Amino acid sequence: MGPGSLNILGPSGFGNATLGSDQNGIAYTEFGFATPFINIGPTLDPLDPGSIGGWFVGPTGFFGSPEYDLIAQQKIPGGGLTGFTGPIYSLIRGRSGLTGPTGGTGPIGNTGPTGSNGNTGSAGNTGPTGSTGNTGSTGNTGSTGNTGATGATGDTGATGDTGNTGDTGATGEVGATGDTGATGDTGATGDTGDTGATGDTGATGDTGDTGATGDTGEVGATGDTGATGDTGATGDTGATGDTGATGDTGATGDTGDVGATGDTGATGDTGAIGDTGEVGATGDTGDTGDTGATGDTGATGDTGDVGATGDTGDVGATGDTGATGDTGATGDTGEVGATGDTGDTGATGDTGATGDTGDTGDTGATGDTGATGDTGDVGATGDTGDTGATGDTGDTGATGPAGLQGGSGLLFYLNYSQTPSPTISTYKLLSLTQSSASQTAISNSLSGNTTNNLLTPIFANYISTINVGTFIPGGIWDVNLFANIESTSGNTRVSVYFRLYGRTNLGVETQISGNSGEADIIYNLSGPSEYTLTLNVPYTDITSYTSLVIKFYANNSHTGNSHTIITYFESASTYSHVHTSFGAYGPTGPTGPSVIPSGPTGDVGSTGLVYYNSLNSTLYYTTSKTFVIDNPGDQNRYLVHACLEGPEAGVYYRGKGKIVNNHSTEIYLPQYVNNLATEFTIQITPIYNGNINIVNCTEVKNNKFTVYSNDNISFYWLVHGSRYSIEVEPLKENTNVVGDGPYKWIQK
Repeated sequence: MGPGSLNILGPSGFGNATLGSDQNGIAYTEFGFATPFINIGPTLDPLDPGSIGGWFVGPTGFFGSPEYDLIAQQKIPGGGLTGFTGPIYSLIRGRSGLTGPTGGTGPIGNTGPTGSNGNTGSAGNTGPTGSTGNTGSTGNTGSTGNTGATGATGDTGATGDTGNTGDTGATGEVGATGDTGATGDTGATGDTGDTGATGDTGATGDTGDTGATGDTGEVGATGDTGATGDTGATGDTGATGDTGATGDTGATGDTGDVGATGDTGATGDTGAIGDTGEVGATGDTGDTGDTGATGDTGATGDTGDVGATGDTGDVGATGDTGATGDTGATGDTGEVGATGDTGDTGATGDTGATGDTGDTGDTGATGDTGATGDTGDVGATGDTGDTGATGDTGDTGATGPAGLQGGSGLLFYLNYSQTPSPTISTYKLLSLTQSSASQTAISNSLSGNTTNNLLTPIFANYISTINVGTFIPGGIWDVNLFANIESTSGNTRVSVYFRLYGRTNLGVETQISGNSGEADIIYNLSGPSEYTLTLNVPYTDITSYTSLVIKFYANNSHTGNSHTIITYFESASTYSHVHTSFGAYGPTGPTGPSVIPSGPTGDVGSTGLVYYNSLNSTLYYTTSKTFVIDNPGDQNRYLVHACLEGPEAGVYYRGKGKIVNNHSTEIYLPQYVNNLATEFTIQITPIYNGNINIVNCTEVKNNKFTVYSNDNISFYWLVHGSRYSIEVEPLKENTNVVGDGPYKWIQK
């Protein structure tokens, strides 16, 4: 051992442990140190060398279990292995949260049986006495239980030797006890003489009234204890006065610094302790009787020797824990956080299949016929001569102004059985396609002499879904509405009209143009009639809107009589619909051969273009299918792109999505997709956000699919599908090919 180190011999055949000290007095070990816990701080007090205090660092829970952890908690100095205080901090699994508010105290459980007294522990160091707080109000006195049976009296200790008895003096007659005079200063106690014979005790005089207690003066320094004088006879104790009301408890003063603990005085010899008698059984507690007047206090007898203290009994078993109190009221809900930013608008889907060509609009008025030339004179009738030359045709009159585009363009169907996806309020679907639903009749009641009554249902759809571009062409919108009224009673005067609205993503609706023309609804016993409502719609920019809305209104000009208007939707017999000024998409015809008119011979273009050589009347091309547009970055150039090719008639949809709930999001495709294509495949490309994330998705079902991730991410998505299968390698002998160059097709 030493200097500076301590070698500890290990088990036989194993290495030794070395405990050393550096120049700063800090202990260290060479190969490691194992202990049930570590105590950090405080500074060791040489007068109180208990080293446990400061911070306790050690394990908690069962080894190998999920709760097994390393914790730290403050330790009160001088408390041995107990006396922890403050929160517990986890050093492995993260810091514990703040302790929640304490719930209400549950009802007190039944008191368990009192265990036998345990061995008395060694007395701890006496802490400094804190300042005395104000006395709290005295609680009501509980009822006193019945006095238990008196236990057996313990053995009387051995009587000490009796001293020699002095000579007894003659006892004089006891005179009447006079009033007690004022007590003089106690003189020094003389030597005690021999005890004379005890005379008869005279009658005790009445105790005088107790004077009012004066204010307590400041406590002076304690002087040396003088010799004890003879004790006078004790007077009768006066009746106890009523206890005054307890004053309010004052605020507790700051706790003073803990003073250094004084040296413990030497312990005197403990006298022999007599055996403790057995404790009698405790009787039932009876009702507390009225407190009787306090009797006179008898003379105090000599104090007997202290009997030996019996052994302390074992600590009794801990009683059952009382029922847990009710949980405290839940705190108020915190304020709702600010609404997050609106996600990016998804990419516009591909253009849907082209619908049938709408009806041709009415032919404009024919211009005035030009003036007829003068007729030549009629010659004398003779032989029929040769027919004279036809006179010159007169000038054609000026062409009249072009009429408005007729309402025979793109058709919208009023599908009551369907709703937009996602839904728009409670609106029904303004659809590009018919549904197979049966007829629906909707009734709206109109009060007498009222106008502009909004009817239900309202129809709407997203501009991106109906794929009509960024503006409404100026022209006529016609609604063909099937309607009826309930009867002809009361000289019915009911009319109906419609309005067109643009709606933003915030739900703000703005009327486009004015009201349509009105149609008077006439009662038809055999069923609904078809009415045409016409609205002149100007050219309108719709880039600020996300959807288009059509609403119907009705007027009842009949004073005092209410009427019911009935509108009909869907089914082949009553399919209400809208003719718009949007261009109708007719079926795409076969692509004709590419022929460029003759002109001066230009330079040979780049490979892939179709061009015509006027010198030898030859059309040049490769098998690439190209198209040419103006170059948006250079006005002196064209931009040439070629078609993507594959062994199927494929379609694709793509866009951008975002997961904001650490779990999933749904991606909606246009509503016509499941009627257009099959065999969908999906590609998801996560956008890097600092983490490597796992991303999965479902298959396409009902025009939508779900993307899952373990984090909030943004991503791109691409969906491919197949419109129909094609014969990729047909035999030439069975095939009739028409067209030129890359623009060839098989004629069936």
